[in-house]
Amino acid sequence: MVSLMGVTNSYNLSPLQKGMLFHYLTDRTAGIDIDQMFCHLKESIDKDKLQKAWDEVITNHEVCRTNFLWEEVDQPIQTINDDIRAQISCYDWQDLPNRARDSKLKLFLEEDRAKGFDLNRAPLIRLTLIKINEEEYYFIWTFHHIIMDGRSHAI
Repeated sequence: MVSLMGVTNSYNLSPLQKGMLFHYLTDRTAGIDIDQMFCHLKESIDKDKLQKAWDEVITNHEVCRTNFLWEEVDQPIQTINDDIRAQISCYDWQDLPNRARDSKLKLFLEEDRAKGFDLNRAPLIRLTLIKINEEEYYFIWTFHHIIMDGRSHAI
């Protein structure tokens, strides 16, 4: 039987989530259910404050602590984990010329999407901060559509 240590709650999957899980199990590399929110921030970013803010988001929104189980259970379930922190990958691209940076960004977004997610492991979100200069950053929030749709991620 599956251990649910560290889990605060669990739910059955919605019909749409069951369909997404089916597609995930059929082809984990398709990237069809991977969403990315890209922000071009024209201001200085304090990484520690950004980390604290995202830790709050994850603490306050169960969906950000969700993973999925389908093996050794009667039916697939989503579980809510109790202690998940934001992990923000940081890159410094200040030395890149604009054209090289644009190409690198396009490649990064493609590769990030292709990585997909392991639906067994929370969080099903990735956060990336890329420094362009002292007053300009790219921020990319990548997540699996099985946990959020276009209406819910705005919240």
